[in-house]
Amino acid sequence: MTSPVIWSRCARFPPGNTSVVRAREFVEAELDAHDLTYLVDSVELVVSEFVTNAVDRTHSSIGVSLEELLFCVRLTVRNGTSSTMSKTARSTDEGGRSSLIVERVSARWGVGTAPDGDTSAWALFELRAPSYEAWAARGR
Repeated sequence: MTSPVIWSRCARFPPGNTSVVRAREFVEAELDAHDLTYLVDSVELVVSEFVTNAVDRTHSSIGVSLEELLFCVRLTVRNGTSSTMSKTARSTDEGGRSSLIVERVSARWGVGTAPDGDTSAWALFELRAPSYEAWAARGR
């Protein structure tokens, strides 16, 4: 069963060091615009991890999408190639802890491959039940 999409926004970023900052700015702006500021810190942290992994492993543009579903916000980062976006760190590794961070701040997450071969990483963030005032202000 799929959840209906309430809103969806996408952005593409060129490969490079500025992609992480630009992806964080995109996430913050979209969540602020949809009165979901309480999710900004967690989603920014995860988009930073996903985009950093994509930049480190590929040299193609990076797609970032945010969608509000019925009970959560879904973040998806596509790297434009079939290169993997996640790895599990060993205890002796200096880096590679992104999966531990993502697991800690998201409700669920995973990696996948789209029909066109692009690899993606996604994470879900649970929505809070709105107060009556917030619900009325959103016109629902």
